Amino acid sequence: MIMVELPWPPSVNHLYSRTRVGGIMLTKKAREHRCSAMIILNQYSGAFDAKARLVVEIIFCAPNRRKYDLDNRIKSTLDSLECSKMFPNDEQIDKLIVSRGEIIKNGSSLVTIREING
Repeated sequence: MIMVELPWPPSVNHLYSRTRVGGIMLTKKAREHRCSAMIILNQYSGAFDAKARLVVEIIFCAPNRRKYDLDNRIKSTLDSLECSKMFPNDEQIDKLIVSRGEIIKNGSSLVTIREING
């Protein structure tokens, strides 16, 4: 089991922007979040192999009282876990538990990942 605290993720509404030529790219905010998360997660690279079936629990602790949709924060968090090579593909997640935590300065995501016992 791995427990880690990641930075407050951007909303899915702010993950992508259009380029001048009609393409799509990650926003600066999304790239910064992914980079920060990858630095934290670097030590866990390869923690779960491709055969592992996973349970992921995420507790989102907002930076303020502003309203937000829980589901809009999930993608950025899971993409950061996958990009850090903690597991090969987020398709491996069989159970996802998401909840709202306390408000804390700067916000964070408390992530717990464990393998489903076979």
